[in-house]
Amino acid sequence: MQVIWEKQALEQLDRMIEYGQDTFGERVARKFYERIKSYDALLAGNPHLGIREPLLEDYPQRFRSIVAHKNCKIIYYVENDTLHIADLWDTRREPRQLTQSLK
Repeated sequence: MQVIWEKQALEQLDRMIEYGQDTFGERVARKFYERIKSYDALLAGNPHLGIREPLLEDYPQRFRSIVAHKNCKIIYYVENDTLHIADLWDTRREPRQLTQSLK
């Protein structure tokens, strides 16, 4: 299964990495990046590993999510033989904002 990172997810990943570098240093930011990217292969092999995202049940894409870090969820959906990573969600944010971010 092919994994595609959508623009919004890539932008969020860049922001998280930049924040990590500024706050915790290069090594921690690199480890965070590697951890997040390790989910590409995991989800490609097990696309239904994540749970249906309850806040996004009304969307036609059937979004799923998986906690990749204590403060970060990967939001994704499967379409044919492609897994689309739609967003990285900072779990410390207001949950209702998630529906706003994917419009």
